[in-house]
Amino acid sequence: MGLARGILAAAFAVIAVPAILLSGCSNAVPGTPVAEPRPAVPTTEEVASQIKTSMQDKFSNDPDLKPFKLIVTHVTAINSTGNEYKGIATVLTHAGAKHDVLLRITADHDNFMWETDPGAFNFAVDEGPAPGKADDPTYLKAVDGWTYVVTKSGKTRCQLTEDFVECEIQFSPVKYIDGQRVSGIRFVPSGSYKWEGGTLEGASFTKLDYGTYRTMSWTINATIDGTEFVHTNGNGIFVNTDGVHTS
Repeated sequence: MGLARGILAAAFAVIAVPAILLSGCSNAVPGTPVAEPRPAVPTTEEVASQIKTSMQDKFSNDPDLKPFKLIVTHVTAINSTGNEYKGIATVLTHAGAKHDVLLRITADHDNFMWETDPGAFNFAVDEGPAPGKADDPTYLKAVDGWTYVVTKSGKTRCQLTEDFVECEIQFSPVKYIDGQRVSGIRFVPSGSYKWEGGTLEGASFTKLDYGTYRTMSWTINATIDGTEFVHTNGNGIFVNTDGVHTS
């Protein structure tokens, strides 16, 4: 298939986290609350979040891994000793199969490093590269667990987390539900949605061209007719200025 197993024999990455060191002295006033000291090592939640982002960046940008369209859906980390952690990453292939990958993690507040055993990603080689162009779909990096997108027409803006998709839509004609004007929807992975009012403000939105995108556990299919959001469990919703329907 043009790619030897050895290329995916093992993977590792190092993340450098900027740190600011402050020094000085002060005359504390008795009874004044004092901030708790910084923990000696990062929390398991912090480690898991950093490693998930690092792994997805590697899958999306490494020339050898990019054609396989791997998606990291979840990372769990536990502290084994000191700044050493053990982890499990759940990786979704382009065919929809999920695989758990064991991780060895070293972390402090400034750097995070992860590595896998040789052959950890052989399942990707066995399945083969995803059909289509190597640069399609485009991966959208979530920031602090959020992704913000706006359609090419500019008439639909959406924010996504692992738990929901929320869209503000310029319905034409204006849409009323039970006598109340609505301006969007909130869709959850279970397959249900509800109508909402209001607007999405205060975020920087990535403008979508027509094509396929992935972010966190979602695939976004942007077309001239509208935009579809599909969760990895298969449930999805299609939205445009005419209305919405689940898929």
